Amino acid sequence: MQKINQQKNHKAVVAQVVENPDIIWDKEWRMNNLYWIITKKGNKAPFKMNRAQREFFDKYLNNKDPKKNFHRHIILKSRQIGFTTFIDLWITDEILFNENREGLIIAHKVQDAAEIFDRKIDFAIRNMPEHIKDAIFKMERNSAKKIKIVPAGENDKESYSAIQVSTSGRGGTFHYLHVSEYAKMCVDFPKRADEVEKGAFLAVPTSGFIFIESTAEGMAGRFYEIFQAEWATRDKISPTKSTAIFLPHFYNWQYDDMEMEEIEEDIPVSEMELGEIDFGEYQKEHNLSDTEITYYYIKYLQLGGRNGTDTVKKLNQEYPTTAEEAFLSTGQSYFPTSKVFSMLQKPMVGTKGEMIADNEGKHSFQEVSTGALEIFEMPIKGMSYVIGGDTAEGLAHGDSQVLYVINKKTKNCAAIYSSKVPPDEFIGEAYNIGKFFNWALLGIEVNKDGLWVNDGLDKLGYINLYYRKSFDDITKKITKFFGWKTTSATRPFSLAAIKAVFLKKNEGFPNAVLNEMVTFLRNEKGKPEALAGKNDDVIMAGAIGYAILQEEGEWSETDNQQAGSSIANLMFNQ
Repeated sequence: MQKINQQKNHKAVVAQVVENPDIIWDKEWRMNNLYWIITKKGNKAPFKMNRAQREFFDKYLNNKDPKKNFHRHIILKSRQIGFTTFIDLWITDEILFNENREGLIIAHKVQDAAEIFDRKIDFAIRNMPEHIKDAIFKMERNSAKKIKIVPAGENDKESYSAIQVSTSGRGGTFHYLHVSEYAKMCVDFPKRADEVEKGAFLAVPTSGFIFIESTAEGMAGRFYEIFQAEWATRDKISPTKSTAIFLPHFYNWQYDDMEMEEIEEDIPVSEMELGEIDFGEYQKEHNLSDTEITYYYIKYLQLGGRNGTDTVKKLNQEYPTTAEEAFLSTGQSYFPTSKVFSMLQKPMVGTKGEMIADNEGKHSFQEVSTGALEIFEMPIKGMSYVIGGDTAEGLAHGDSQVLYVINKKTKNCAAIYSSKVPPDEFIGEAYNIGKFFNWALLGIEVNKDGLWVNDGLDKLGYINLYYRKSFDDITKKITKFFGWKTTSATRPFSLAAIKAVFLKKNEGFPNAVLNEMVTFLRNEKGKPEALAGKNDDVIMAGAIGYAILQEEGEWSETDNQQAGSSIANLMFNQ
């Protein structure tokens, strides 16, 4: 029956070309009429673009003016949307109908590469209508992984195109590159993934096309980094910019129309088992139809449901509803990811510079594009500020020395200083910045080199250092020590302080801290920490500042006047 249907289809296609010969040069028509595929059910069928593929094709690849098409794409997807098939057929079609073009398809495993070649490329070409195939090109299969295409009637062997599959791609020039399941390659074979980026990516000219597509594998690896780099500003990427940077796309499980149509009866959310997901709330949060939440619930059950191991993480990875949700498979985010990504689209924007001393030793802020100090709010006369400080050893490849300046009234970040200067230089920077912000209450961590920094500030005569209190059980006296000490008890308190402010506000946080929040997760033991290879210096400096702010109590006009008067007296008497 399949063979009969294919013969009928081929006759209909040939008839269209006979009636209108120019139609063969219409790529959209070819994509929907010439190629056959093996469906996910194992059936042989003519390829027709589904909703997700059609949307991608129309928006980014089908402009009649080649200069208006987009060239580099990174696609985060749910399972079974069909992007691997679509991209491979798109590239195959380009190879068949253009001379002297090279296409390369890279898979993360050898067996995956072989399957792509056999079941998608070779299968599609072999099952084209013979009359059209013979009139357009000659196919030469050079190896098990490469096909050479020569224009029909051509004797000049120098005019040809080719398409091949591999697990890497250094050497040669490729006009079309498709990297399938790159996130999995980054996790399973990081050296190979690095080779693909440094070799294959550079082998594609600016006029060529690169497609990276994958389901997510957590926040580790280059797939996540490349996708995340432009996600918040994707709407600003033009066709010209896309010749150099990747345009990120996200297609979730709601595009799986084929499976959605097979749901004959919706399951009421009241009958869905209670577990880590409240499906009723989830439906409301994402505005899902009854059929959509039924689909989502079925996938939840198929992955193990409440009794499965890491079911929700697998669901996030394989069937994400949002792009932010897709990357949560490596751990539970400490800060609400959706809110972090939302705020990343409208972060505070500051001015970078450094503190400059005049001939009389007075410091002022001078704008410098490479400055370590970024100011979001210039000091307001009479306003009180709190500064949290996270210290480091000052090594070139180590953590940064960070100061996080907070407006006590608004709780917004007023400035961030971040540099890898040594501790002795950091002392002077902290002094000048604290003084500039109305002699801010300066609370710098005393752990490790922080004790040296606090001692240096004390010797310089900084007039508003933070002092922590310690109760002595023997003397029954309270002793004061300068600086913030991070311990197993104070660390959760300080993190809870910055999180509490973050949850209440919809603005007031800059990129530097928001980017760290994205990769700040709870580990297997539940401890909040930065993902391996990521930083949390700005978060910890901010956490210290907000914890001190919480100790100080809510801002009031009276408190501000008293603080200003007290500091003024200290300045006069020093």
